This record gives sequence, C-alpha cells and structure tokens, in this order.
Amino acid sequence: MTNDKLSSIQNKRERHFASIFFEHDEWTHHPSTIMFEGGRYTADFYDAKREGYIEVVGTRQAFAANRYKYLYLDVNHAVRL
Repeated sequence: MTNDKLSSIQNKRERHFASIFFEHDEWTHHPSTIMFEGGRYTADFYDAKREGYIEVVGTRQAFAANRYKYLYLDVNHAVRL
C-alpha cells in the first residue's frame, strides 16, 4: 500500500484503520456521494476487492445517529474504533 494514500487521510481513526485493514491498493477513501430519498451519504471507504463500502465509527452514539443510512444503503461493514 502506498504511503501517499494513507497520508491523504485527515481523520486519524480512518487513517489507522486503513493502515491495518487494507493489504492491497484497491480501495478509495471517501468515494463519491450516494444520493437517496431523504438524504445523501459518503462512506469512509470503498473496497473494490471486497466490493463493499466500509464505515469507520468512533462511538456507539455515532453509529446509532446514522443507522438509517447504513440500513438503507446496505453498508457491508461498520467498524468501531
């Protein structure tokens, strides 16, 4: 994995996650925004190798506050760090 990709991630939890989770370069940080009825959503990562969106969530409250987005969009993984 390239250090350029990691260094471009501002959020330290997301940067830490990417540094330990991805063993390949087929991922995108903050892929394009998805529009849906009632809102919009930008996942933290898109993993092309696993064909799924990944959301890094810091607290249970943050997860609960955005749960409707995750359910509506069928986010494959929500990771709490």
